[in-house]
Amino acid sequence: MITLNHVQKQFGSKVLFKDCSLQIGVRDRIGLIGPNGSGKTTLFRMILGEEPVDGGEILIAKGVTMGYLPQEMISFKGHTVLGEVLNSLSHITSLQDKMKILEKELSSTEDPKEQEKLVKEYGRLQERYTLLGGYGLEAEAKRILRGLGFKEGDFDRSTEQLSGGWLMRIALAKILLQSPDLLLLDEPTNHLDLTSLIWLEEFLMDYPGAMVIVSHDRAFLNHLIDRIAEIESQKIDLYHGNYDHYVKEKEARGQILEATYRTQQRK
Repeated sequence: MITLNHVQKQFGSKVLFKDCSLQIGVRDRIGLIGPNGSGKTTLFRMILGEEPVDGGEILIAKGVTMGYLPQEMISFKGHTVLGEVLNSLSHITSLQDKMKILEKELSSTEDPKEQEKLVKEYGRLQERYTLLGGYGLEAEAKRILRGLGFKEGDFDRSTEQLSGGWLMRIALAKILLQSPDLLLLDEPTNHLDLTSLIWLEEFLMDYPGAMVIVSHDRAFLNHLIDRIAEIESQKIDLYHGNYDHYVKEKEARGQILEATYRTQQRK
């Protein structure tokens, strides 16, 4: 689905990536780890096309959709909580708006020919709306918001009344409702309580797409991922298995390197 071939990236004199390669398949669950400043966010931004690569290439299969949850604070204005989440699927909500306009026009015209024309157009829009899952959209948005800790009474609150942590939950809800082919999640558990964290884990376990997750929560990674991609010394090293397996494998690789070095020194 996405392939990084011999990618190079640096800022000024600081080299972040040197000849790095990585593949992300359609159902891969990858934990991305590395020290602060190693380039985790930069890697996300390069995959999204928001940051250019200095060398190599990033190949993305045609039609692949991505959802990105950044660490930095997000602000939303002009919508209610539910309205903001639904607005993430503007191609569906725009159909809904057009259908409402046609309904008003149908109720106000008495010309049979005009009515017939409007009914045909309405039927076409309704068929498209149904195929895209529009009739279940609001119910799904509410289910996700409840899972992330919102109460029924919060749905009609203005987003401008909410703190940064709750705005990040809205941002996460928008991405989950979109259901992209690839989730890029940068510390998604930072603003969640235990109940919401458990719900998110269960939601992601059943998620049909791929995901790359940056998180300091080892238990969260253990439950969700099947590979670890570690950024270290300008390289990306891949480890198969969950986080606990990565720790054991990294230690084993270190012992092999140390033994090899000692052998070379003796020779």
